[in-house]
Amino acid sequence: MAVKTCYMVKYRLKLHCAIVILFYLVLFLLIPGYEAIEQNGTYVSFTLEDFKCTVPDVTSVDTELDLSRFRADFSKISEVKFPSLIGPLNEKLICKIKCIDGNWVGPLCSNTEDGRYQPILRECAYNKDQFPLLSITFKNSSIMEPTLFPHGSVVAARCRLLGLYKLKGEGSMRCENGEWTPRFPECVPTTLITNFTGDAPPTILYTLVSGSAAVGPEGALHVYPDSSLRLDCITRRSTGRPDWAWTRPAESSPGEEG
Repeated sequence: MAVKTCYMVKYRLKLHCAIVILFYLVLFLLIPGYEAIEQNGTYVSFTLEDFKCTVPDVTSVDTELDLSRFRADFSKISEVKFPSLIGPLNEKLICKIKCIDGNWVGPLCSNTEDGRYQPILRECAYNKDQFPLLSITFKNSSIMEPTLFPHGSVVAARCRLLGLYKLKGEGSMRCENGEWTPRFPECVPTTLITNFTGDAPPTILYTLVSGSAAVGPEGALHVYPDSSLRLDCITRRSTGRPDWAWTRPAESSPGEEG
């Protein structure tokens, strides 16, 4: 008799638990404003309010604007699109943020209104004080102040004093999600800077005899037509006579040796 009573108690407990679970499932699934989500084998309820994104703090120049009404209306917004100026040259992009599961996600930006929106990845920092011997340009504009470059930006580097320092490394770097690839190059001092000590590379001095010349963003010396330029290679005699190399044959002036 005792065994039979024990089985009956267990049966009633199981039936009671089943009824309670069924009741909460019906409550979560059928009552408006609630959603049941399975997490780790159990159902957890979320109200629709849990999926709304927070309303931003706003400041208005219109003193008659009803900010409470604005906040109430904004709580129903799922996407915000706006024009943006990105990067050191203020590149114009169309950006947006989206409300997903109660969180604002973005910004996602595109060059055009109907283009593909992509996330803005981490910026790359440039600080002139970290590279005092380098001259950095971005789209042919010299960068003189600490600057944050957006992902995908490409900058060019050269040594500030042409001929007195030799560039060691790549002259072009790309921002890849917060990291410069490759790393910034170095400027190696030449013989005049090191007073001919060690194995320093030779110093190249140039003198503009006539005409015009300018150093380009990539670090090359551009000589304009009908201009005359003198180049001097300063190195130790013990290293022997230096050899000049040209990207194309140089034309000698009349009366001069090649």
